[in-house]
Amino acid sequence: MTSAERARLIDRQEFEAECRAIRERALSYAAAKRQAERARFESWLGRSVEPDVIRPGLKPGRKSQTLTLNGVTKTLSEWSICTGLAINTIRSRLRLGFPIEEALRPGKLTNAGTLHTVNGESRTLREWAAHIGIRYEALIARMNKGRTLAEALAMPKGSGRRKPGVVSNFPAFEGTGAGSTAQEAPNLTFSQKA
Repeated sequence: MTSAERARLIDRQEFEAECRAIRERALSYAAAKRQAERARFESWLGRSVEPDVIRPGLKPGRKSQTLTLNGVTKTLSEWSICTGLAINTIRSRLRLGFPIEEALRPGKLTNAGTLHTVNGESRTLREWAAHIGIRYEALIARMNKGRTLAEALAMPKGSGRRKPGVVSNFPAFEGTGAGSTAQEAPNLTFSQKA
């Protein structure tokens, strides 16, 4: 077997392994979605759903995040099934600083009146944004990128903004390379051809 044939064989084997892994992830995702939809339907009918039975598989090597509310500890996926909220909704509410009981409350929540404490000071997110001199939307955008409130407040003002154009910190430049007086400039003549 030549080295080129060996390389093609290795490429084909790697491709087949990647396809198998993708297929397995897709099937486990579909099964988890079917279980979640069935649990939502069962809860709508008023039937109790056993959370241990409906537990979507995790990716290998990952630990599920658990939350405890009123002495009950469940994973995010289990809380998602019980509340009808998407897992990303619960995660983003927790990242925005909502207490667990509010983060798990179904429906749309506003963060307007919630106080957030950083370094012993408590303020709403709008008050924190005004305090450090940035727009409320900019503070929320910082936190949506995965930063905690303390990290978002510690960032310098305008740090997420890109400034278009040429940098202006070039060293001073003198002249253009041509002579500065008329005597030093070369004498050029042009002729037109008809």
